[in-house]
Order: sequence, then C-alpha cells, then structure tokens
Amino acid sequence: MTALFDAKISKDLLVAHDDGTGHLTTMTYGALVVDWGTSGTGSLVGCLTALTAGNDNKRYWKPLVHAIIGACGHGNYAEVRKAGAFALLFVLRTLGEECMVLLPECLSVLLELLEDDNDKDVASLARECGQMVEDLLGENLESSLW
Repeated sequence: MTALFDAKISKDLLVAHDDGTGHLTTMTYGALVVDWGTSGTGSLVGCLTALTAGNDNKRYWKPLVHAIIGACGHGNYAEVRKAGAFALLFVLRTLGEECMVLLPECLSVLLELLEDDNDKDVASLARECGQMVEDLLGENLESSLW
C-alpha cells in the first residue's frame, strides 16, 4: 500500500466516487494519496492512519513508519515528500504517546524535512511533527535538534 507514495498517477485518472450519484470523477495525486480537495472519499494517508489506529501490536508500526519515512526522504519529488510528511504527522497524532517507540526513526528524517528549501509546506509539516514530539516529551528540542 505504501508503494502508492511513489505512484505516477495520471492527471485524468477516473475513480468511482460514492456521492450517491454513481458518477465517476477524476482524481489527482494529492486527492488519492493525501485526500486534498476531496470530501471523505478515502486516501492512502487515511488508510495508513486507520491501519495504525486499529493495530495495537507495535511490531507492525515500525515497518509502516519506515515506509512513510522513505516517502519523506524521496529525493526527486517534493509532492512525495509532502505526502510522506503529512502521513507521518497523522500517524504520530493517531498514536499519541505510544509513538515514542518510533521517535528514533523519525527524528533524523524530521531534521532533513525542516531543511527542505524547495518546499515550505514540507518544512511546515515537519515543524508540526516536531512540535507534537516536544509536547509529548514535555521538553524543548529546539536547542538540541531543530
């Protein structure tokens, strides 16, 4: 499922949309992967977040987060990095305090995302993740990490 982060989605991809009318609508990468501009039709990030929330076994979280971190570190496309950062933020929010076991894997990629000069949205999402981590830890990480 996480391979969809790297999917090359046609600009005129037709996807069934259950709005009660039975019509087909076109979807873009942002709509299919992150759910930008759609109204509850589902997305990759939504599925990953639900998968995380519905699974109490921490051993399944690490491979999921590693796949998301891979998207965050995607060198070629800012859109993929942004989707990865968005997914990471939602997964960490969903896990709350339980995300602490995943922080060692997340901190280095968050530092890289903060330095993304090509896309301010990516850096902004990384700052949100960092703020959430600081809130959970109860200490300011800015002097040591950010």
